[in-house]
Amino acid sequence: MKTFCEIVVSDFLPAMRAMVAKELINNYHMTQTDVAKKMGMTQPAVSYYMRELRGTKVKILQKNEKLLEFVKKVAAEIAADKHETINMHEICKHLRDENILTDREKLQCCSLCKC
Repeated sequence: MKTFCEIVVSDFLPAMRAMVAKELINNYHMTQTDVAKKMGMTQPAVSYYMRELRGTKVKILQKNEKLLEFVKKVAAEIAADKHETINMHEICKHLRDENILTDREKLQCCSLCKC
């Protein structure tokens, strides 16, 4: 049994990172190399995100306006060099508040994480 945050880290965090990377490339006209440096990952990882080979839950998250606004806010802060880390609990809270998890994922959760 996984905690809510473990499911977020393994399933949803890569999707959020993919969305932020795409936002930076498409709306801030950064290169994959620039995005990789700012987000602390490799350029090949950014390429995987752009080709949707990682972060496969993007389509689920894109349906939620509040999460899209959160991604845009994070991307703007990264582009302006005002954002160093993503608060994991903030992501968990957004996902929990917006009831994003599937029934299967909810069944896998235990109640240890109270984000």
